[in-house]
Amino acid sequence: MRTFIGYALIVVCVPQTVGSLVGLPFAWLSRHLAPPGRTYRTFALVVDPFNGLGSIAASVLLFRLLGVELTWALPVLLTIWSAVYFFVREQFLMWACYTGGVFGGWMIYKYAIA
Repeated sequence: MRTFIGYALIVVCVPQTVGSLVGLPFAWLSRHLAPPGRTYRTFALVVDPFNGLGSIAASVLLFRLLGVELTWALPVLLTIWSAVYFFVREQFLMWACYTGGVFGGWMIYKYAIA
């Protein structure tokens, strides 16, 4: 049952929301660093990796609190969810940067922390 609760919270975007809050301070920074006409690219390259890192960190914390085993399904599910979200909006660069943050955070967790 705890596994179902953990993955259900991912599907309803709880860790993704926390990840967005992590990237929020960097949004202000990217807005001021962006040259004219390059706001989208700067925003994607500065903010979305931190959103991905925050999402995976919140997911790992959630699963550890629930006592659920962490598997590769976690970053894959976050990536699939983000693909649906960003591809509908045709924001492919943001998806790539977010996915890089998710898998970068997963590698940090898997090989440095766990």
